Amino acid sequence: KPIFLTGKMLKAINASNSFIANTMYEKERLVQMGVAENKIEVIGCGVDIKKFESFTANDFRNKNNIAAGDTVIGYVGRIVSYKGLSTLLEAFAILLKSTTAVKLIIAGSSSSYVEVLKKQAAAIDNTADKIIFKTDLSDNEIAEVHNSLNIFVLPSAEESFGIVFLEAWACKKPVIGINIGAVASLVQHNRDGLLSNPRNPVQLSENLQYLINNPDEQKRLGENGYKKVLANYTWDKVTAAYRKVFENAINSNIYK
Repeated sequence: KPIFLTGKMLKAINASNSFIANTMYEKERLVQMGVAENKIEVIGCGVDIKKFESFTANDFRNKNNIAAGDTVIGYVGRIVSYKGLSTLLEAFAILLKSTTAVKLIIAGSSSSYVEVLKKQAAAIDNTADKIIFKTDLSDNEIAEVHNSLNIFVLPSAEESFGIVFLEAWACKKPVIGINIGAVASLVQHNRDGLLSNPRNPVQLSENLQYLINNPDEQKRLGENGYKKVLANYTWDKVTAAYRKVFENAINSNIYK
């Protein structure tokens, strides 16, 4: 597994009084690299949950002529090659062989890779009007997309956290992530989401089909994710945790 810390960075962490990690996986890796366990605090990122509660599932669907009975699968984030979107398209192609009342939304910032994905999508049979690309959305439009989804997918095998999981959970949506260290530290398999192996479109399509066939599971996983956000990842919770770390550092007298 790659290590993204230089020797100078590791020296700086060891010289600090406290270090804030995004996930338990990150903390465990740092401990393996020789950082004292007692100086690492795991906090993660935050999300403005009220922003996502201001929209309904129909706000985006109505604007894009998505039928009420369609299952909407979606990705929201940077549209770049390492995010695994080619694998998502492959999985969607497999899914279409057994399920037709589905839509796939790929939303994020515009890039040259969008055209690569559009070409891949055009080569898939029976995808007319089933794959929707949306780029350069406002914050409100991003919230609309998340609310429109039945299932959120982040197919990236290179993540340090995954704020988009929090955004999906803020809308009570089930999520599918990739079974890598950081994501598996955040998404609890069969509790608030599902995990697929990296670059495995067959398994990803199976997870999608499972959720499509089991709407009660969609609801259970989404609600558990929402509870996780409320308990750990609202800005009130995150800023309070940061404040505690800063206060402990100040009170340690290391600067006196």
